[in-house]
Amino acid sequence: MQIWIPAAAAALVVAGWNAGGAAPPAERYDALVDSTARAAAIQYGFDGTMHYAIAGEEVELLLSGEVRVAWPNAGRMKFVYRPASSEGGPDSAAEEDLASNEFIGNGEGIFHLDHDGRVAAPFGDQWGFLQPEIAPLRSFLARKAVSAASVEEISDETRPGLSGLRCTFEDGETQTLWVDEAGTLRGAQVSSDDGEAKIELDVRIDGWKLSAEADLADYVVPIPEGFTVEEPDDGMADYEADLIAVGDAAPEVTLTGMDDAAFQLSALKGKTIVLNFWFYH
Repeated sequence: MQIWIPAAAAALVVAGWNAGGAAPPAERYDALVDSTARAAAIQYGFDGTMHYAIAGEEVELLLSGEVRVAWPNAGRMKFVYRPASSEGGPDSAAEEDLASNEFIGNGEGIFHLDHDGRVAAPFGDQWGFLQPEIAPLRSFLARKAVSAASVEEISDETRPGLSGLRCTFEDGETQTLWVDEAGTLRGAQVSSDDGEAKIELDVRIDGWKLSAEADLADYVVPIPEGFTVEEPDDGMADYEADLIAVGDAAPEVTLTGMDDAAFQLSALKGKTIVLNFWFYH
């Protein structure tokens, strides 16, 4: 049995809308966040653009995808990425550069499908690890308005009939949910810039549906016929065997300080050292 909950209904219940007018923007924003977090299943399609600039490199991608999943491990997600040409726009995408990711849940686990190699690679036993890839992608539905520095309702003439619920956070990131008059999610935007990496995401959402209850059997997607299930990588066992044991002396390492000067780890012997590793994904 499944019960579909229109986003508008969830917003009405959580935010306390009434005939006297809409609730404040922050309550409406958080109502959408909360209703999505509580959902047993989610379904929608999206398309849009993502622009990011990291270490002097700028990339603009065209995004599209479909999601129909039920927790913990049934359904399908498919995401397609196309680099935009200098002219921009979906029609100018370079088909030869097309890239896509498809994940399925067969009720027992999650698998990444490699259609070229006809391989299904195990990717965990539930959707949880992929949540940043869902919704706008649940990553940005996870940050609530109650933690924002300011929340406001905005409009955009290029989005007729939609209202924007925009949150601005202390770190400068802005997140906007676009909803129609019924309160249904129709689009989302994220803009962040920490001085080293700048990311802008703008997606349009179609067919947004949430389910409070879901029968996994209705969502299960079997591994396609002819696909080989890849054995889990046991390389971690060899890796862990080579790890330094607690109490062992640290190996000699040359490091670079904030002043760009090189120094040896052994020079800090006797002091408490915190290693903070950074990487770009």
